[in-house]
Amino acid sequence: MTRKSEFWSVHFTNKMMLLTNYRERPQIKFPCIVQEKLDGVRCLVRNGKAYSRSGREIKNIQSILDELGQLDVQLDGELWAENLTLAQITGMLNRKGQTRDLKMYVFDIKAPLPFSERIKILEKVQNEYTFSNVRFVKNYCCETEEEALALADSFIARGGEGAVFRNLNGLYINARSKCVQKYKSRFDEEFKVTGYSYTDTCLKLLKCVTACGSTFYVRCPADLTHTDLTNKMVTIRYLLKDPLTDIPREAVCTGVRCTF
Repeated sequence: MTRKSEFWSVHFTNKMMLLTNYRERPQIKFPCIVQEKLDGVRCLVRNGKAYSRSGREIKNIQSILDELGQLDVQLDGELWAENLTLAQITGMLNRKGQTRDLKMYVFDIKAPLPFSERIKILEKVQNEYTFSNVRFVKNYCCETEEEALALADSFIARGGEGAVFRNLNGLYINARSKCVQKYKSRFDEEFKVTGYSYTDTCLKLLKCVTACGSTFYVRCPADLTHTDLTNKMVTIRYLLKDPLTDIPREAVCTGVRCTF
């Protein structure tokens, strides 16, 4: 491994590469790499510290940082546990509680190289070091779109969130990239809560607003019933959007988005 050299000087920023949506505008060239998409909290580890997607430092995952402190590369991944929901993971991190169940699932390295070269560095890290709290997301090489979609559908069929498609020649950029695209059975988007309502059976509903000003109601998750979410952003999972009102159809609130 190269020590304290080219890879640290890549991007001295906490910004991460974000995904575009494959269903909306496919930009993947085949063959490509397919990874299973995890529903966790995004995390970039560099120089012995961890950062969220918004750039805030994540401080209560010391067992993970202790293992990664020996490396000189910037690792991009998700904090995730198979038996926990995104809301539970976010709550653990926000409350600075017990996070021993969380693992860092690494899927990329932040370096000025095509993904085909970044994969080789990841493989070298896996071969040279032993980890207890770090996992590496498996890379599948798919020759055709049909093969990639079939693999993604198999992830979804067993309860997964979906898949990530990556162009082999795609570079890491600090922005949304057309070379890294997500494929999911449903879409996730953040909406602002502006109020509440209740059904005849006393179920709490969140009043949310779209970017164009349309309002809609969605059932409040049971674990957030006693939490005031007014003016906070919640994640809504939906099937489609109404083309006229921009209101999501078959919407389900999956929790409060990570506020890191």
